[in-house]
Amino acid sequence: MSKLTSTFQKIVNNVNLLIEDPVTFTRKIKYLYGTAQSENIKIGKDINFYIDLNLEHPAIRGMYFGIYEVNLIDALKKFLKHGDTFIDVGANIGYISGHALSFVGKSGSIHAFEPVPKYFNYLTKFRDINANYSITLNNLALGSATTFAKIAINETNFGWNTMVPDFMSNGVKEEIEVQTILLDDYVLSLDKIERENISVIKIDVEGYEFEVLKGGYKFLKDATKPPIIIVEINTSAYPKLGYTAKDISDFMSSLNYSCKSLNLQRNIDLSKLTKTTDVCFVPQNTKY
Repeated sequence: MSKLTSTFQKIVNNVNLLIEDPVTFTRKIKYLYGTAQSENIKIGKDINFYIDLNLEHPAIRGMYFGIYEVNLIDALKKFLKHGDTFIDVGANIGYISGHALSFVGKSGSIHAFEPVPKYFNYLTKFRDINANYSITLNNLALGSATTFAKIAINETNFGWNTMVPDFMSNGVKEEIEVQTILLDDYVLSLDKIERENISVIKIDVEGYEFEVLKGGYKFLKDATKPPIIIVEINTSAYPKLGYTAKDISDFMSSLNYSCKSLNLQRNIDLSKLTKTTDVCFVPQNTKY
C-alpha cells in the first residue's frame, strides 16, 4: 500500500468514525491535541478516578481522554449489570476496574489483583476515593499454585510487568518476589452472594494467563453460572512456560467454553493468533 493510499484510508476511517461515533471521534481529537487539566476524572457519572500525569505513557493520555481499551470497556458494559461481581486479575492502576465499578454499581463488587506495590498504591487511592462502593484489593498474583514467584517490572511501560521467566528482554527495572494464590481458593473465601454473582473475570497478566486459568479449574468446572472470562492472550510467552496456545484452547474446551472476539461476532482460533489479542471465553450454550 502506497503512502498516499494509506493516508487516504486513514481519512476515510476518521470520517466514518465521525459519522458513526462522534463522541469517540471527539475524544480521539482531544487525545491527539488536548491538554490534561486535572489528575482527577470521572468514569461514567459517579466513579472517581485519579490519573498520575507523571506516568508519561500514551496509555495514560488514552485513559484521560477516554479512548483507552474502548473495545474491552464496551464488552464489560454488555456483560455486567448492577449487583454483579467482577474479578480483575492484573488490575494495574485500576482503570478497567473503575469502568466495571460503574456498571456493577453500589450493589455489586470489584475484586482486584495487582502484585506490583507501586501500582497497588494507585489501586488503594482508587478504592479510597470511591468509599461508598464495594472494592476489595489484593496485593497478590494469581497462579496455578500457592507459592512465591518472581515478577519482572518494566522501567518504561507501566503496564508491562510479567511473571514469565525471560519473557521481557528489554527495559527490566527490577525483579521482585510476590505471593501467588489460586483463584479457586479465593472464590471459596467469598460470601455466597458474591460468589454466585461472579459474572466476568478479566485476566491481563502478560503471558501468565494459562497459570491463572489453571488455578481456577475447580470453580470454572463446578460453577452453576460460569462467568465470561476476558483474557489478553500472549502466545509468544507460552514456549517459555512449556505449552502452546492450543493447550489453552483444549483446557477451556474441556470446561465447555468457546473462544470468541470481544464483540462475540467471531470465533477465535488461538493457535492462529500472531499478536497480543483480547479474547472472550464464553460458556457454551449461553446467549448474551
